[in-house]
Amino acid sequence: MIFDKLENLSLYWSLSPDFDDAIGALETMLASGEIPLGKGTVSDRVRYEVSECATKNREDGAFEAHRVYADIQIPLEGSERFLTGWTESMTEAVPYDAEKDICFLEGDAQGEIRLAPGSFVIVFPSDAHMPLIADGGSGTNKKIVFKVRVD
Repeated sequence: MIFDKLENLSLYWSLSPDFDDAIGALETMLASGEIPLGKGTVSDRVRYEVSECATKNREDGAFEAHRVYADIQIPLEGSERFLTGWTESMTEAVPYDAEKDICFLEGDAQGEIRLAPGSFVIVFPSDAHMPLIADGGSGTNKKIVFKVRVD
């Protein structure tokens, strides 16, 4: 997992050509000043979704993990608690769905960050994560999630 300030995003250009594509697309979106809701494709290995999602209480959340894609999650409006853990220390609660590249896990969090505008997080297949946990009260967050193929 990588958690950093958005101003440092260019430090991660060298992760892979696919991350370069995602970061370039994000920088273009941010420079435009308008980021509409919806899904898009950057390349055959990178896609994204801009959505508004309600935050939830911790007891209503679930850890998730992916096998084929890494997530780059960038909040645009609102903040959330973002719990993290290692997939190997958790048990599978809902089997892996290859079509959606997701499984749901049960276990204890090993870390927690506050994800807010001006920050981003990259989670890899070894990282279980529980996004959208209310950061003091409930609300709605707008965020971009890039899916970057890592296989």
